[in-house]
Amino acid sequence: WRRHRLSCPTREQLGSHLLGVLDAEHEDFLRFHLEVVQCRYCQASLQDLSDQHSAAEEEVIVKRRSRYFQSSAGYLSGK
Repeated sequence: WRRHRLSCPTREQLGSHLLGVLDAEHEDFLRFHLEVVQCRYCQASLQDLSDQHSAAEEEVIVKRRSRYFQSSAGYLSGK
């Protein structure tokens, strides 16, 4: 069962875990799977999802700052 990773949660479930939207039963199983079983595949997948989430948040921040600057620059240059 280990070789075929039958007990591994899906990548979608790992993403839901990161967002904190899993129900209590699934959250308990996932935490057990990651912390007690220490599944390397799921830990790597979770880290990848976490990195992607961080990169996406950073991109949103940069875009937001750019929009604020552009909207403010128009007001400042016209006056």
